[in-house]
Amino acid sequence: MPKRAQFYLGVVILGGLLIAIGTWLIHPSTDWSPWIFVVLALLAAFVNTSKFLGPSYESWRINPVFLFAGLLTLPFHFYVILAVIPVAMDALSDWWRYGRTNRSWYMYPFHGAIYIIAGAVALWAYGLLVGESKALTSAGGLAGAILAAFIYVLIDRLLINQALSLFQFTSWQTYNLLDWVDSETFFTDLTFPILGFVVAVLIEINLWLILPALILIMLINRSATVPQLRKEAQTDPKTGLFNARYWRTLVFAELERARRFKRPLSLIMADLDLLRTINNVYGHLAGDVVLRGIAD
Repeated sequence: MPKRAQFYLGVVILGGLLIAIGTWLIHPSTDWSPWIFVVLALLAAFVNTSKFLGPSYESWRINPVFLFAGLLTLPFHFYVILAVIPVAMDALSDWWRYGRTNRSWYMYPFHGAIYIIAGAVALWAYGLLVGESKALTSAGGLAGAILAAFIYVLIDRLLINQALSLFQFTSWQTYNLLDWVDSETFFTDLTFPILGFVVAVLIEINLWLILPALILIMLINRSATVPQLRKEAQTDPKTGLFNARYWRTLVFAELERARRFKRPLSLIMADLDLLRTINNVYGHLAGDVVLRGIAD
Protein backbone atom coordinates (compact mmCIF):
# COMPACT_ATOMS: atom_id res chain seq x y z
CA MET A 1 0.00 0.00 0.00
CA PRO A 2 1.39 3.47 -0.85
CA LYS A 3 2.46 5.52 2.18
CA ARG A 4 0.19 8.40 1.25
CA ALA A 5 -2.74 5.96 1.13
CA GLN A 6 -1.75 4.63 4.57
CA PHE A 7 -1.68 8.18 5.92
CA TYR A 8 -5.07 8.97 4.37
CA LEU A 9 -6.69 5.83 5.76
CA GLY A 10 -5.22 6.57 9.17
CA VAL A 11 -6.60 10.12 9.16
CA VAL A 12 -10.10 9.00 8.14
CA ILE A 13 -10.17 6.13 10.67
CA LEU A 14 -8.86 8.42 13.42
CA GLY A 15 -11.46 11.05 12.55
CA GLY A 16 -14.28 8.53 12.75
CA LEU A 17 -12.91 7.15 16.02
CA LEU A 18 -12.66 10.60 17.61
CA ILE A 19 -16.22 11.44 16.59
CA ALA A 20 -17.47 8.13 18.00
CA ILE A 21 -15.62 8.58 21.31
CA GLY A 22 -16.71 12.20 21.58
CA THR A 23 -20.38 11.37 21.12
CA TRP A 24 -20.19 8.69 23.81
CA LEU A 25 -18.49 11.02 26.28
CA ILE A 26 -20.67 14.05 25.55
CA HIS A 27 -24.14 13.00 24.45
CA PRO A 28 -27.35 14.84 25.30
CA SER A 29 -30.03 12.96 27.20
CA THR A 30 -32.97 12.37 24.89
CA ASP A 31 -36.17 10.40 25.15
CA TRP A 32 -36.18 7.47 22.77
CA SER A 33 -37.33 3.88 22.68
CA PRO A 34 -34.70 1.11 22.76
CA TRP A 35 -37.02 -0.88 20.51
CA ILE A 36 -36.24 1.53 17.68
CA PHE A 37 -32.58 0.60 17.89
CA VAL A 38 -33.35 -3.12 18.11
CA VAL A 39 -35.67 -3.09 15.09
CA LEU A 40 -33.35 -0.97 12.94
CA ALA A 41 -30.33 -3.06 13.93
CA LEU A 42 -32.09 -6.29 12.96
CA LEU A 43 -33.27 -4.85 9.66
CA ALA A 44 -29.84 -3.40 8.82
CA ALA A 45 -28.23 -6.75 9.56
CA PHE A 46 -30.80 -8.62 7.47
CA VAL A 47 -30.46 -6.51 4.31
CA ASN A 48 -26.68 -6.46 4.66
CA THR A 49 -26.64 -10.10 3.56
CA SER A 50 -27.64 -9.02 0.03
CA LYS A 51 -25.07 -7.26 -2.15
CA PHE A 52 -25.76 -6.14 -5.70
CA LEU A 53 -23.48 -5.25 -8.58
CA GLY A 54 -24.13 -2.13 -10.64
CA PRO A 55 -23.52 -1.68 -14.35
CA SER A 56 -19.98 -0.38 -13.75
CA TYR A 57 -18.86 -3.12 -11.34
CA GLU A 58 -19.66 -1.07 -8.26
CA SER A 59 -21.37 -2.95 -5.45
CA TRP A 60 -23.99 -1.60 -3.10
CA ARG A 61 -26.52 -2.60 -0.45
CA ILE A 62 -29.75 -1.06 0.79
CA ASN A 63 -28.77 -0.91 4.48
CA PRO A 64 -28.35 2.92 4.23
CA VAL A 65 -32.16 2.99 4.42
CA PHE A 66 -32.07 1.88 8.05
CA LEU A 67 -28.79 3.60 8.89
CA PHE A 68 -30.20 6.97 7.83
CA ALA A 69 -33.46 6.26 9.65
CA GLY A 70 -31.41 5.59 12.77
CA LEU A 71 -29.47 8.79 12.22
CA LEU A 72 -32.71 10.79 12.38
CA THR A 73 -34.42 8.90 15.21
CA LEU A 74 -31.67 7.64 17.53
CA PRO A 75 -29.09 9.45 19.66
CA PHE A 76 -25.95 9.74 17.56
CA HIS A 77 -23.89 7.43 19.77
CA PHE A 78 -26.39 4.67 19.06
CA TYR A 79 -26.24 5.48 15.36
CA VAL A 80 -22.51 4.76 15.65
CA ILE A 81 -23.31 1.25 16.90
CA LEU A 82 -25.88 0.85 14.13
CA ALA A 83 -23.31 1.88 11.51
CA VAL A 84 -20.72 -0.57 12.84
CA ILE A 85 -23.07 -3.57 12.49
CA PRO A 86 -22.80 -4.03 8.68
CA VAL A 87 -19.04 -3.42 8.80
CA ALA A 88 -18.61 -6.01 11.55
CA MET A 89 -20.74 -8.49 9.60
CA ASP A 90 -18.57 -8.05 6.51
CA ALA A 91 -15.39 -8.43 8.56
CA LEU A 92 -16.59 -11.63 10.24
CA SER A 93 -17.85 -13.05 6.96
CA ASP A 94 -14.56 -12.41 5.15
CA TRP A 95 -12.53 -13.69 8.10
CA TRP A 96 -14.56 -16.91 8.10
CA ARG A 97 -14.14 -17.26 4.34
CA TYR A 98 -10.52 -16.20 3.84
CA GLY A 99 -8.98 -16.36 7.32
CA ARG A 100 -5.54 -14.82 7.62
CA THR A 101 -5.12 -14.58 3.84
CA ASN A 102 -7.35 -11.50 3.79
CA ARG A 103 -4.92 -8.58 3.74
CA SER A 104 -7.48 -5.83 3.23
CA TRP A 105 -8.60 -5.80 6.87
CA TYR A 106 -7.96 -2.06 7.07
CA MET A 107 -10.94 -1.41 4.79
CA TYR A 108 -13.42 -2.41 7.50
CA PRO A 109 -12.55 0.37 9.98
CA PHE A 110 -12.22 2.71 6.99
CA HIS A 111 -15.79 2.04 5.85
CA GLY A 112 -17.02 2.28 9.43
CA ALA A 113 -15.32 5.66 9.79
CA ILE A 114 -16.95 6.83 6.55
CA TYR A 115 -20.40 5.96 7.93
CA ILE A 116 -19.64 7.87 11.13
CA ILE A 117 -18.16 10.95 9.46
CA ALA A 118 -20.88 11.14 6.81
CA GLY A 119 -23.56 10.71 9.47
CA ALA A 120 -22.07 13.41 11.70
CA VAL A 121 -21.84 15.98 8.90
CA ALA A 122 -25.31 15.12 7.58
CA LEU A 123 -26.88 15.39 11.05
CA TRP A 124 -25.14 18.73 11.62
CA ALA A 125 -26.55 20.07 8.34
CA TYR A 126 -29.99 18.72 9.23
CA GLY A 127 -29.89 20.47 12.61
CA LEU A 128 -28.85 23.77 11.01
CA LEU A 129 -31.82 23.74 8.66
CA VAL A 130 -34.49 22.34 10.97
CA GLY A 131 -33.43 23.88 14.27
CA GLU A 132 -33.66 22.51 17.78
CA SER A 133 -37.09 20.95 17.32
CA LYS A 134 -35.89 18.59 14.55
CA ALA A 135 -39.50 17.74 13.70
CA LEU A 136 -39.45 15.13 10.95
CA THR A 137 -43.07 15.67 9.90
CA SER A 138 -42.70 19.38 9.13
CA ALA A 139 -41.83 20.92 5.77
CA GLY A 140 -38.50 21.97 7.23
CA GLY A 141 -37.91 18.39 8.29
CA LEU A 142 -38.44 17.21 4.72
CA ALA A 143 -36.07 19.85 3.32
CA GLY A 144 -33.50 19.12 6.00
CA ALA A 145 -33.70 15.38 5.39
CA ILE A 146 -33.17 15.80 1.64
CA LEU A 147 -30.16 18.04 2.30
CA ALA A 148 -28.79 15.61 4.87
CA ALA A 149 -29.29 12.67 2.50
CA PHE A 150 -27.41 14.49 -0.27
CA ILE A 151 -24.54 15.35 2.08
CA TYR A 152 -24.53 11.79 3.44
CA VAL A 153 -24.00 10.32 -0.03
CA LEU A 154 -21.65 13.11 -1.10
CA ILE A 155 -19.28 12.67 1.85
CA ASP A 156 -19.27 8.92 1.30
CA ARG A 157 -18.29 9.30 -2.35
CA LEU A 158 -15.74 12.02 -1.68
CA LEU A 159 -13.86 9.91 0.84
CA ILE A 160 -13.98 6.78 -1.31
CA ASN A 161 -13.00 8.75 -4.41
CA GLN A 162 -9.89 10.07 -2.69
CA ALA A 163 -8.98 6.59 -1.43
CA LEU A 164 -9.23 5.13 -4.94
CA SER A 165 -7.04 7.85 -6.40
CA LEU A 166 -4.37 7.29 -3.73
CA PHE A 167 -4.41 3.51 -3.94
CA GLN A 168 -4.15 3.38 -7.72
CA PHE A 169 -1.77 6.34 -8.20
CA THR A 170 -4.32 8.16 -10.33
CA SER A 171 -5.50 11.74 -10.38
CA TRP A 172 -8.77 12.95 -8.91
CA GLN A 173 -10.18 13.34 -12.43
CA THR A 174 -9.93 9.58 -12.99
CA TYR A 175 -12.82 9.10 -10.58
CA ASN A 176 -14.47 12.44 -11.30
CA LEU A 177 -17.14 13.21 -8.73
CA LEU A 178 -19.16 15.11 -11.33
CA ASP A 179 -19.32 11.96 -13.42
CA TRP A 180 -20.67 10.16 -10.36
CA VAL A 181 -23.27 12.84 -9.72
CA ASP A 182 -24.43 12.59 -13.32
CA SER A 183 -24.45 8.82 -13.19
CA GLU A 184 -27.33 6.54 -12.42
CA THR A 185 -25.64 5.08 -9.36
CA PHE A 186 -25.43 8.39 -7.49
CA PHE A 187 -29.20 8.86 -7.59
CA THR A 188 -29.65 5.20 -6.67
CA ASP A 189 -27.50 5.82 -3.59
CA LEU A 190 -29.48 8.99 -2.84
CA THR A 191 -32.77 7.09 -2.96
CA PHE A 192 -31.84 4.91 0.01
CA PRO A 193 -31.34 7.64 2.67
CA ILE A 194 -34.43 9.47 1.41
CA LEU A 195 -36.38 6.26 1.86
CA GLY A 196 -34.76 6.07 5.28
CA PHE A 197 -36.32 9.46 6.06
CA VAL A 198 -39.73 7.97 5.24
CA VAL A 199 -39.00 5.10 7.63
CA ALA A 200 -37.95 7.63 10.29
CA VAL A 201 -41.23 9.55 9.89
CA LEU A 202 -43.22 6.33 10.29
CA ILE A 203 -41.19 5.47 13.38
CA GLU A 204 -41.93 8.88 14.89
CA ILE A 205 -45.65 8.34 14.35
CA ASN A 206 -45.71 4.69 15.42
CA LEU A 207 -42.91 2.14 15.33
CA TRP A 208 -45.17 -0.59 13.94
CA LEU A 209 -46.06 1.51 10.90
CA ILE A 210 -42.74 0.55 9.34
CA LEU A 211 -44.08 -2.97 8.76
CA PRO A 212 -46.06 -1.95 5.62
CA ALA A 213 -43.03 0.03 4.45
CA LEU A 214 -40.94 -3.13 4.63
CA ILE A 215 -42.96 -4.53 1.73
CA LEU A 216 -41.81 -1.62 -0.45
CA ILE A 217 -38.23 -2.03 0.75
CA MET A 218 -38.34 -5.76 -0.01
CA LEU A 219 -39.63 -4.92 -3.48
CA ILE A 220 -36.72 -2.53 -4.01
CA ASN A 221 -34.37 -5.17 -2.68
CA ARG A 222 -35.81 -7.62 -5.20
CA SER A 223 -35.75 -5.21 -8.15
CA ALA A 224 -32.14 -4.29 -7.40
CA THR A 225 -31.10 -7.62 -8.91
CA VAL A 226 -32.56 -6.71 -12.33
CA PRO A 227 -29.57 -4.64 -13.58
CA GLN A 228 -27.21 -7.33 -12.33
CA LEU A 229 -29.16 -10.10 -14.12
CA ARG A 230 -29.35 -8.01 -17.29
CA LYS A 231 -25.61 -7.44 -17.20
CA GLU A 232 -24.92 -11.14 -16.64
CA ALA A 233 -27.10 -12.00 -19.64
CA GLN A 234 -25.19 -9.57 -21.89
CA THR A 235 -21.57 -10.10 -20.88
CA ASP A 236 -19.01 -12.85 -20.66
CA PRO A 237 -18.38 -13.72 -16.98
CA LYS A 238 -14.60 -14.07 -17.45
CA THR A 239 -13.76 -10.90 -19.36
CA GLY A 240 -16.78 -8.69 -18.74
CA LEU A 241 -17.06 -8.06 -22.50
CA PHE A 242 -20.22 -8.52 -24.55
CA ASN A 243 -21.00 -12.16 -25.19
CA ALA A 244 -21.60 -13.46 -28.72
CA ARG A 245 -25.39 -13.34 -28.48
CA TYR A 246 -25.60 -9.75 -27.25
CA TRP A 247 -22.82 -8.64 -29.63
CA ARG A 248 -24.80 -10.12 -32.51
CA THR A 249 -27.89 -8.19 -31.41
CA LEU A 250 -25.94 -4.92 -31.32
CA VAL A 251 -24.34 -5.53 -34.72
CA PHE A 252 -27.67 -6.24 -36.41
CA ALA A 253 -29.17 -3.14 -34.78
CA GLU A 254 -26.29 -0.98 -36.08
CA LEU A 255 -26.58 -2.52 -39.55
CA GLU A 256 -30.28 -1.77 -39.63
CA ARG A 257 -29.66 1.79 -38.46
CA ALA A 258 -27.00 2.32 -41.14
CA ARG A 259 -29.32 0.91 -43.79
CA ARG A 260 -32.20 3.10 -42.63
CA PHE A 261 -30.19 6.33 -42.67
CA LYS A 262 -28.18 5.28 -45.76
CA ARG A 263 -24.80 5.89 -44.15
CA PRO A 264 -21.64 3.75 -44.21
CA LEU A 265 -20.72 1.41 -41.38
CA SER A 266 -17.22 0.12 -40.63
CA LEU A 267 -16.34 -3.02 -38.69
CA ILE A 268 -12.77 -3.60 -37.52
CA MET A 269 -11.65 -7.18 -36.94
CA ALA A 270 -8.28 -7.93 -35.32
CA ASP A 271 -6.38 -11.13 -34.67
CA LEU A 272 -4.31 -11.08 -31.47
CA ASP A 273 -0.85 -12.56 -31.85
CA LEU A 274 0.58 -14.72 -29.07
CA LEU A 275 -2.67 -14.79 -27.08
CA ARG A 276 -2.44 -18.58 -26.87
CA THR A 277 1.13 -18.22 -25.62
CA ILE A 278 -0.06 -15.86 -22.88
CA ASN A 279 -2.75 -18.35 -21.88
CA ASN A 280 -0.29 -21.25 -21.80
CA VAL A 281 2.49 -19.41 -19.96
CA TYR A 282 0.60 -17.11 -17.58
CA GLY A 283 -2.81 -18.77 -17.45
CA HIS A 284 -6.23 -18.00 -18.90
CA LEU A 285 -6.92 -15.34 -16.28
CA ALA A 286 -3.99 -13.33 -17.64
CA GLY A 287 -5.35 -13.82 -21.15
CA ASP A 288 -8.74 -12.50 -20.03
CA VAL A 289 -7.04 -9.41 -18.59
CA VAL A 290 -5.26 -8.83 -21.91
CA LEU A 291 -8.53 -9.10 -23.82
CA ARG A 292 -10.20 -6.68 -21.45
CA GLY A 293 -7.31 -4.21 -21.70
CA ILE A 294 -7.33 -4.25 -25.50
CA ALA A 295 -11.10 -3.80 -25.56
CA ASP A 296 -10.86 -0.82 -23.22
